[in-house]
Amino acid sequence: MPYTYSTLTNDIIANMEEDSAEFVSALPAIIERAQSHLQRRLDPVNIIRFTEISVSASKRTLNLPADLLVLKSIQVCATGGWNNLLEQNNEFLTAYWPDYTSVAPSKYYAPKDNASIYLAPTPPSNTTALIEYIPRVTILSSAHPTNYFSERADTAFFAAAMMYANAWTKNASAVTIWKNITDEELAVLNIESSRARRSDTVNRYNGSPENTIAGTP
Repeated sequence: MPYTYSTLTNDIIANMEEDSAEFVSALPAIIERAQSHLQRRLDPVNIIRFTEISVSASKRTLNLPADLLVLKSIQVCATGGWNNLLEQNNEFLTAYWPDYTSVAPSKYYAPKDNASIYLAPTPPSNTTALIEYIPRVTILSSAHPTNYFSERADTAFFAAAMMYANAWTKNASAVTIWKNITDEELAVLNIESSRARRSDTVNRYNGSPENTIAGTP
């Protein structure tokens, strides 16, 4: 059943048979840990986000969306359409385009930090980049009573919350039980995501085609 923050906390309290003031005050942190546990282990197609950001001429650094967790792809608008940028490391970019002040249509990118990337070549004009990424989902709370995990991964969310609630009460055997349930639910959800990614236009019994792009200049 889909949860709200209120119904999830009530369900945890009822199943833990624990309603002390200390436990109730710990519930927001327990729920945050449970959601973070799912976020790092779940690969759902439903939360993938696309957003357009501005690319500045003669600037090799591009700032990423503030809620980005995993960067999946970058396309840069260019004459005639969109160019898919290939990921490399900064050493490759420096060897390929050592003069950052010279410009040309960008072909590659490399991580700079958690909030930005480097482009190479340095873009010659102002344009737009289309970013495909997995965002950090807003933590379930009284201020944000529903989110993807509470509505679409409710059983896994409850199991993960119970795992961390039992860790709070130092019940090691119950932690193991609820961890196993959480792992089983995550496995099912990830299988569903794999099904959603499968194209009906491709023979699903064939293996993945050889990658002839990655690693080439």
